[in-house]
Amino acid sequence: MKTQFKYYQGEKECPPEFLNKTSRKFWYGESMFENTKQPLDVWVDNAKAVLVKLEKVDKVKFDQASKYTIEQFAVILYIEELFTKWNPYDNMKWIFEY
Repeated sequence: MKTQFKYYQGEKECPPEFLNKTSRKFWYGESMFENTKQPLDVWVDNAKAVLVKLEKVDKVKFDQASKYTIEQFAVILYIEELFTKWNPYDNMKWIFEY
């Protein structure tokens, strides 16, 4: 499976060890990224732009985001967008558990 994925490894269903945990959201987001054939290059460009902004306005979040490869951070941004679209009242603090 692609190296930018930490949880999804091509399974048809979420593995039992991720059920009832935040990791289930990450698995689902990665599987959606893959199965909807998201353009990684577009998300990488978005990730680079976000990093530039974060470096100027939020050093803590910038440092956290910088721990990931740009490809992983791109997928994290996709997951955040996916869940904020469908769960607009979620505070999304869990995204930092990736």
